[in-house]
Amino acid sequence: MTNIPFYILIFFLQELFALVVFHFIRRYFQKQNNAITAHSWLYSIMKGILERLFIFMGLLNDMPMVIGFFGALKLGTRLDTDKNDRVTNDYFLIGNIVSMLIVISSYLMIKQVVG
Repeated sequence: MTNIPFYILIFFLQELFALVVFHFIRRYFQKQNNAITAHSWLYSIMKGILERLFIFMGLLNDMPMVIGFFGALKLGTRLDTDKNDRVTNDYFLIGNIVSMLIVISSYLMIKQVVG
């Protein structure tokens, strides 16, 4: 429990990194198609932070099954969307993979430092 400030710091740094990375990903997909609007920018950021917090907390509490649960939730929310829109599907896939890589990297860094 004494490592909580360290965990919060890592999560905060992770989110700053994610903000920069997703800025460039969003710009790339906006150039291809206006499917990602600036209006949903804040909503997307908040949703991404919540998703990464969910995974981060699960991994820190030795519950790796949150990754599978998260995948099922994400898939379930995409079932009724337009499957023919390549841009939004690619954005969805790339965004989720990058989010997972960021969280897992942060978790591995914590495990390396804390033990």
